[in-house]
Amino acid sequence: MHVLMPFPLGTTAARLAKKAGIPVTASFHAQAENVTAHIACMNSRLVNHIVYLCFYRVLYRRVDTVHYPTQFIKELFESHIKKTLPCRVISNGVNDVFFLPTQAERLSEKFTIFCMGRFSKEKSQQTLIKAVAGSGFKDEIKLRFAGCGPREKKLRRLAKRMGVDADFKFYSRGELPAALRGADLYVHTAVVEIEAISCLEAIASGLVPIICDSPRSATKIFALDGHCLFKAGNWRDLADKIAYFYREPARIQEYHEKYSAFKQQFRQEDCMLQMEKMLEETAALAKKSK
Repeated sequence: MHVLMPFPLGTTAARLAKKAGIPVTASFHAQAENVTAHIACMNSRLVNHIVYLCFYRVLYRRVDTVHYPTQFIKELFESHIKKTLPCRVISNGVNDVFFLPTQAERLSEKFTIFCMGRFSKEKSQQTLIKAVAGSGFKDEIKLRFAGCGPREKKLRRLAKRMGVDADFKFYSRGELPAALRGADLYVHTAVVEIEAISCLEAIASGLVPIICDSPRSATKIFALDGHCLFKAGNWRDLADKIAYFYREPARIQEYHEKYSAFKQQFRQEDCMLQMEKMLEETAALAKKSK
């Protein structure tokens, strides 16, 4: 049996499966901050530590193999629980639809920047709005925010107040590839992130990313060099990185070519084959131990 989240349904199923002698695997998809951001404790080390201990107690101590999407979250979780668990590090992978040629959907003649993610505190989209507003060329830039969430109204008001041309929309899986290919650049603003498939989807679609270098985010590993990274929460640094690509379009093509080979390792089909192998090996070990 495989469990996706350390929430009541999954934890109850894991407990019953263990009693019945059924091998259990579980993925690690929730950072502590994904919980504490909603109770105004995102920056509390103590509260985040307690959340990780709870995750371990209610689910992961019962699991035969843990699936971590990145080495980052493996090391972070194990540093909190002070234990090394049987595990595999496997990316969640990007669906083939993002690798396939798709006609671009352009909504503006302006230089378009795409940003994906839930509109919540830990995603920090306001940093991008402030960066464009203070860049000196905000009238030449169009922002496309993909997602939904509790901070949408605040972000809309901020963009309007700062005079930034920004759209906010939830895109279906079918709509996303064309929308991504209609942009010129991708910015990933989240300060808390286990992997960020959204960033990988943008890269697979051909966009060059500029990624937040937050120590609480794994996404920074997708940056090829410093031009693709900006300091967490620092809109001025982000504005400088955007300007680097905006003023020299040839750089975008240069980085696009660099990312062409890099993105192949994240094809979902290959990642799922690794997941299948993990499940088979876990079942085999459980059978052997009986």
